[in-house]
Amino acid sequence: MLFAIAVLCFIPPLFLVGLLGTNEKKLNFTTEKWMNNPDDRGYIVYDFLDENEIIGKTKEEIQKLLGVPEGNSLYNEENTIVYLLGLEIGLIRMDSDYLIIRLNDEEKVIDYEIVSG
Repeated sequence: MLFAIAVLCFIPPLFLVGLLGTNEKKLNFTTEKWMNNPDDRGYIVYDFLDENEIIGKTKEEIQKLLGVPEGNSLYNEENTIVYLLGLEIGLIRMDSDYLIIRLNDEEKVIDYEIVSG
């Protein structure tokens, strides 16, 4: 009986650790994942921002990593690049998230943020 209880207490944590490992691999940014899995962008954008210092990069360098952005009428400020990340992360997913990248007049990144809208 004690063995059964020990096994039941040991298996769920192992299962959860396995799931975390699987999810972490899924969350790692690659240009290929970004282009081919737009529904996962809301998750992998954080790895992209952690692994790539985008301040100072040119518009061309950003588009080489993330592709040409989709057109979006919500955030069409001058000197910005906007990427749709998909529905916001959370239990109630009503709005879409966007990566907004602001450029200076030389088309170099000066700021970025993730917004819901």
